[in-house]
Amino acid sequence: EKKEMARVAASLVRPGSTIFLGTSTTTNLMAQRLTSANLTVVTNDLQIALELQRHQGIYLIFLGGHVRNYFECTVGNMGLKFLENLSADKAFMSANALSLAKGATTPNLEQAEIKKGMMGIAEWKYLICDSSKIGKRTICSYAKAEEFHRLITDAQIPDHAKEVLEKQGIEVVCS
Repeated sequence: EKKEMARVAASLVRPGSTIFLGTSTTTNLMAQRLTSANLTVVTNDLQIALELQRHQGIYLIFLGGHVRNYFECTVGNMGLKFLENLSADKAFMSANALSLAKGATTPNLEQAEIKKGMMGIAEWKYLICDSSKIGKRTICSYAKAEEFHRLITDAQIPDHAKEVLEKQGIEVVCS
């Protein structure tokens, strides 16, 4: 399911675009599909950076900060300050949970701040989130559901959750 969601997300990327890739296993799978594109990619994910730095057609910008141990990503004020100087066509984000009331959440405050920073300067915002995380929440909300233009999820999303999200203005795409 995650591979299919990553395929759908990667199909939304156009050559010449500037995109943000948030940190997650699904965005990592997405990055593996972007190897031949003429892109600028901004990320705070170490694994995504290692994958994309091998490809000449990708101009990679890696956000600074301190490394969040065991999570293979950077967080902190250094990355937030750097984001203030950037803009992007699209942001592809993930969430540990997607509350129908609170939106996209993560259990780490510093990670939530980086995600908010990426969201704030991207023109189009996409959430990649499997259905097992929908209807749940963790402690730190970083974006309300209506801030996303599209949710990319799997076909097991409950009908009620899909209806609520669509009423909030988010297009739900099931892979």
